[in-house]
Amino acid sequence: MDEAQRIDTEYGRTTPDGSFGSEGDGSSGGTGSTNIMDKAKELLEPRMDDAKEQIDAGMDKAKEQVEVGMDKAAEGLESTAGRIKSMSSESDGKPAQAGVKLAEGMEGAATYLKEHSSDEVLKDLEVFVKEHPTQALVGAIFAGFLVGRIMR
Repeated sequence: MDEAQRIDTEYGRTTPDGSFGSEGDGSSGGTGSTNIMDKAKELLEPRMDDAKEQIDAGMDKAKEQVEVGMDKAAEGLESTAGRIKSMSSESDGKPAQAGVKLAEGMEGAATYLKEHSSDEVLKDLEVFVKEHPTQALVGAIFAGFLVGRIMR
């Protein structure tokens, strides 16, 4: 008997799950791999639950921050609208009328932000973009330009 046959006889063939042993003829139907999968599930399930909880907590915190940001934006819009109205009331003509219209639009936007949740705003924005893609693109470019100027 050569060395390879001796080792094969002494330790047996590998089982379907990749382990070595002398039990079975290698046709056990994968019960070894099922055991490994069960053990892996047992080890991973608590960690998966922890990860889900952390993700949920992070999402809740992000939503809270968005809500706070929306409230601050609404307050900023209202205060700016008030200043524009006061400046417009000091003058006459088309610039004053344009200022009043701008202020009214800003007040409407502030009211909208106060009365709607972040989820509702996101859904409304999605609907607007689908219905008016060109206007949405132009608005996004303009907003990006303004944010870029402010950040300088």
